[in-house]
Amino acid sequence: MQTKTVYVYDTDSKYLGEKVLDSTDVDPFGNFNIPGNCVEPKPPASKSGFDIVWTGTKWEYKEIPQDPKPVPPTLDELKQHKTQEFKFKRDSEEVSIIEYNNKTFDYNDKSRERMRIAEKALIDNNLTSQVWTCADNSSTQLDVQDFKNINTLAAQRSGALHVKYNELKTQIAACATVEELEQIVW
Repeated sequence: MQTKTVYVYDTDSKYLGEKVLDSTDVDPFGNFNIPGNCVEPKPPASKSGFDIVWTGTKWEYKEIPQDPKPVPPTLDELKQHKTQEFKFKRDSEEVSIIEYNNKTFDYNDKSRERMRIAEKALIDNNLTSQVWTCADNSSTQLDVQDFKNINTLAAQRSGALHVKYNELKTQIAACATVEELEQIVW
C-alpha cells in the first residue's frame, strides 16, 4: 500500500503535526490529493520558545510572545482592595450566627425575616411563645422579648462592626507605604 506523509497547520499557519495519506487519498490518475492546510515540505525540528509556521512557501520559526510581567498594584489599588476585603468581612460577620441564652441562631436575611414574622405573629395572636429551630437544629421556645433581645444583640454587633470597619478604613487611608498597609489586619 502506497502512503504519503504531509504536514498539517492550523488557521494561524502554526504547525500541528503530520498526517499519513493512504490509497483512499489517491485520485484516479494515481496522484495524492493533499488536504487543505497540509503541505509536503517537512517542518524543521521544534525549538523552545518558538512556533513553527507555514509562510505559504516554507516553514519558519516564529517567536512565541512572552506574557508581560505583571505590573505590581499601586498603593492606592492595594488600599482599595484591603478596604473591600474588610467590608466583605464586616458584612459576613454581620449576618453570622448569634448566641443568645446558650443557644445559637442563624441571622442571615431569611432568618431575620422569619424572626420578624414570628415576633409579629406572637403579638398579633396574643401568644406567649413558639418553638424555634436553632442554628444547630436543636429547638427552643422563644417569646416576644427573646426575639427583641436577639435583634438587640444583632444591632449591637452590627454597630460595633461598622465602627471597627470605619476605624480600619481611616487607618488604611493614612498609610504611606505597602508595609504600613500590610500591618493593618481585621
